[in-house]
Amino acid sequence: MPKSRRTPPRTADRYIERPDGARIALYDDGNPDGQVTALLVHGAGSTHTVFDALVTHLTTLDEDLRIVRADQRGHGSSTLGREAVSLRLLGEDLAAVVGLATTGPVVVVAHSLGGLSALALADARPDLIGTHIAALLLAATTGGGPAPSRQRGSDPAPSSAEGFSTRKAAVVAAQCLLRRRPLQTVAAYCAAMLANRPVEDLSALADIPVEVLVGDRDLWTPPSAASHLAGRIPSANLHVLPRAGHFLPTTHPLTLAGHTLTLAEHATHTSPRRIRPPLAAL
Repeated sequence: MPKSRRTPPRTADRYIERPDGARIALYDDGNPDGQVTALLVHGAGSTHTVFDALVTHLTTLDEDLRIVRADQRGHGSSTLGREAVSLRLLGEDLAAVVGLATTGPVVVVAHSLGGLSALALADARPDLIGTHIAALLLAATTGGGPAPSRQRGSDPAPSSAEGFSTRKAAVVAAQCLLRRRPLQTVAAYCAAMLANRPVEDLSALADIPVEVLVGDRDLWTPPSAASHLAGRIPSANLHVLPRAGHFLPTTHPLTLAGHTLTLAEHATHTSPRRIRPPLAAL
């Protein structure tokens, strides 16, 4: 019986060059002329392929949606670059993708560390929120900030902000990265997590719809973390998925597709005066 052959990795459709030499690989799906773009951002240790099932659902359910996926620096076909990895840098990368690789209103769908990248963008580039980014979906992520106060008789308070300590984040990143990333990438991202500071200012997100999804069995970014994050964003809706863990893009792609399309429908009716054409440079 002949051995089955693995499907060769997909070649990136295009790249964005970053000032420190990193090349961010981009992958295009859906309708290239779609009015709304769904921008999918993966977490540590993953690549754009973590969204394969989600893309299948989205293209089946909405033939007018444009989809762009990016490999974060040091992952997949994207190179690491010379600058030390940080949330600020990942947010700048994402801002460059929004400005140079998308058109019309953008719905950002971000998982795990991808969500932190999106929040770092909102903190550093609030001018992109509502003008380019029309909606945000955060799946299994956390944003830092003060930990909820402990009530008498309750469980012990989390070790740090939102119940997800930087040391634990580094361990999680290492576990994910060691499976398939070069050692240089592992070291860079673990250092970034250990040096991580909370994303302080999320006020820009109050003007756009934000969906926060978390699995009730997620041990890495638990429901308490998602609840605390949603509480910091006035426009956020929290959804706790039963019998779900951390990797929602692979275990619950249809659920993510439903929320993404709802946000895309909102973006379609966003006032065109608030949505600017793509940036020439960023």
